[in-house]
Amino acid sequence: QILLRRERYADAIVVLRRLTASRPTDAWAHGALGIALASTGRVEESIALHRRASEQDPLSVSPHANLGLTLYHAGRMAEAEASLRRALEIAPQRLLVHAFLARTLAAQGRKDEALAEAALEPDEGLRLFALAIVHHKLGHASEAHAALYDLMEGHGDAYAAQIAEVLAMRGEIDASFEWLNKAY
Repeated sequence: QILLRRERYADAIVVLRRLTASRPTDAWAHGALGIALASTGRVEESIALHRRASEQDPLSVSPHANLGLTLYHAGRMAEAEASLRRALEIAPQRLLVHAFLARTLAAQGRKDEALAEAALEPDEGLRLFALAIVHHKLGHASEAHAALYDLMEGHGDAYAAQIAEVLAMRGEIDASFEWLNKAY
């Protein structure tokens, strides 16, 4: 619960640092601290903690997926791809992992692979989210618009935050804030 409210991240970090100190082999604690640190812009510390968590619990998908997401946001695409692929080896149907791997591949200019990976996302709403982003990154305006429209029409209630992200990426800032308000 403490991690859910942005103004409480500092409190969460203090608590999670105590937890990791008292439980140095607890992968969950290291991963949770990594998420909190990434959320406050401390990406390198976050990456180190996610790496540690993935080493502590190598057969759990979450540490590998969280490491991949953090590396993606840090612009370290090759490393992100490796971590996300490892997460998919462990749990091929894990939500969001195919979507972020698709984004990672698109960021590397690997168009066909990115589209194929986005299509593998098991949740329809998250698949449309991934396709809207990948098509936008690849310059496919009509396909990006169609995926976003389908996401809005079929999954607007459940994926308002993802719709806001796509709109922000497209430069539609006012519309993005409208969807963020819906998500809130």
